Amino acid sequence: MPVEGEVTLDGKPLEEGAISFLSTSEGSSAGARIASGRFAIARQDGPTPGVYRVEILAYKETGRRIPDPDRPGKMMDETLQLVPQRYNFQSELEVELKPDAPNRLEFRLETP
Repeated sequence: MPVEGEVTLDGKPLEEGAISFLSTSEGSSAGARIASGRFAIARQDGPTPGVYRVEILAYKETGRRIPDPDRPGKMMDETLQLVPQRYNFQSELEVELKPDAPNRLEFRLETP
């Protein structure tokens, strides 16, 4: 199914990030890029009807270089996760996608 929607963080559109719909049963999972607070998944790439846990991620570079844990002796750009864990790795977000519904979603995220 196609799915589209908006994501805000503290009342402002999330400039860029990623959203994932992870099936809580045997449905197909799907994801999309977030740009200017909007995301869209086309029908051919979309999830099947069902209940999904939603994870939203957005990283920002700090301007610092740090050791790369995967490549000893190499450096990498340091990034920070902008979205609180309760919306991504420990997500409390859940939606039910229905075959006969428009599946337009709004996620209003707040930082503590």
